[in-house]
Amino acid sequence: MKKLRFLALYSLYLLAALALIDYFFFYRPYVRELRTKKGTLAAKPDLDESPLIEVRHVEPALMKRLGRLATEKKSSFVDAEVEKAPGVVRVCAFGDSFTYGDEVDAEHDYPSLLQRRFEAAGARNVEVLNFGVSGFGFHQTYMLWDGVGRRFSCDFTLLGPQGFQPIRDTTFGFIHHWTPYYLHARYVLDGGDVRLVEIPGDTYGARFDRHFSFIPRWDVLRYDRNPPMFLRSLIPRDRELKNPFYYDSRSMDEEAFDSYAILLGKMAAGGERILVGHYVPEVVDVAREVGVATLAAADLHEEGDFPYRATIDHASPFGNRLVAEQFFRWLTGEADPPLEVLESIDVAGDAGPAPSGWEPGALAFNAATRLGVELDGVEIGAPVISAVDLVEGEQAFAARSILALKGTETSLADACLIAFDGDLRPGMSVVLGTASGAELPVATVVPLDPRIQLGVVEIEGLQFPNPWQLFFRGNPRARAQQFGGGELTLRVDGREVLRGTAAAWVCSTVPISARPGSAAGFSRNLGGLLELADLPETGRYDLVIEPAGAAPRRLPLRRSWP
Repeated sequence: MKKLRFLALYSLYLLAALALIDYFFFYRPYVRELRTKKGTLAAKPDLDESPLIEVRHVEPALMKRLGRLATEKKSSFVDAEVEKAPGVVRVCAFGDSFTYGDEVDAEHDYPSLLQRRFEAAGARNVEVLNFGVSGFGFHQTYMLWDGVGRRFSCDFTLLGPQGFQPIRDTTFGFIHHWTPYYLHARYVLDGGDVRLVEIPGDTYGARFDRHFSFIPRWDVLRYDRNPPMFLRSLIPRDRELKNPFYYDSRSMDEEAFDSYAILLGKMAAGGERILVGHYVPEVVDVAREVGVATLAAADLHEEGDFPYRATIDHASPFGNRLVAEQFFRWLTGEADPPLEVLESIDVAGDAGPAPSGWEPGALAFNAATRLGVELDGVEIGAPVISAVDLVEGEQAFAARSILALKGTETSLADACLIAFDGDLRPGMSVVLGTASGAELPVATVVPLDPRIQLGVVEIEGLQFPNPWQLFFRGNPRARAQQFGGGELTLRVDGREVLRGTAAAWVCSTVPISARPGSAAGFSRNLGGLLELADLPETGRYDLVIEPAGAAPRRLPLRRSWP
């Protein structure tokens, strides 16, 4: 008996010791690290004491549930009156960043373009309002509709083209690049219904402290798919572990899709006409299976290539116009003829086989070189890349050449441009360096034009302009583990041109090393310079290189036709 008592006390002692080690050596450093990730709130020195932002038409209690709102678009609901004018048909668009209009200006989100489409058709009594919020899952979308959208007397409610993402609706935190201080409520399954679970606290700091405490609240321990902090702080940052205490043992998709069906049914029961227009067929199927007459669903066509995609991972103005056109056809009851979509192919090298190397005296770049883009001889870049972009801190770049990073399936127009401070030569190797010291060859540099110091680097598996998207698609953490996690570098003939982590999002966020005279990546890619205004329906897309004091040179990149 004494032995059992001794073993029990000794076990408790070990557990207490392990808990103290975890708390002081793992948990506290991790929380300090989280506190530095303030994202768009970084400018607020009193973040921990800051109350949640106030937004017109949104009650404080609802703001706590939503976590954040973005309202800068001209089509935003915050600038509209709740009571609509007599005779107005109101269309309300709900969703995430694809609805809000990330990566386009305030007039080229799809709700704004849908408004223009109605006006062009003579329907000036139609009002389109944007309720989209970047980073929202469908649970938050439903909360915003329930707490605000209902009061706006929407005649039609549009959901899509994205916004149903299980990874966002099975946790309380925003994913991707937002601060951990943004926390939101979520719905959990409860019998045949859903129940709202909220994060308490009146300030960002109070909510953060309660959610990320060492000894978690029951709702955090039970209803967040991410593991509690006493476990999360022990595992490497690039590892993924499901919360062993989570209330639902099924897959993330199964749980989330069940909640979507319930919430969609609640929306449709109010009598509004609702359309789920989505890129993902499985989401459309869920909406159709709800079986409510006022709820319709449609597969939306998505173009993932130039000129329909913006720099990172959203639609360009051209892509948003395609979304608006599809919703317009549904709302007006038009027949469904084939969409007029531009087909594009790379035309560089059409004149013959790819050059084997650069000519002696090939044009080199410097800080005064201007880059622009033209379609059918008309400049469509906004604005052209110039010396003002070629600055890191106070020092101008010593860039002499440019590397265009692209995937084997992406276009030259969507290549990410990286400045390099040396001359290019045939067969230069491009190597990915890992945190563990391993070097993985990924490509070689080939000339785009032998007369210009511009080389193309094709990386297999890269789907979008961002070079680190290679690790972000599919299971990013698993891929990061494959390469040792932590910081990655991209080296050309042993010289570092990019440094960042597998979770980095865009070229502009990946800093160059501090090597004197080194060059940083351009802040955008060529495809990201597109403007909707005056964009012809067909034509040749050229890269324009204008050296200081010399005639511009043009490199054909893409050819398009209807």
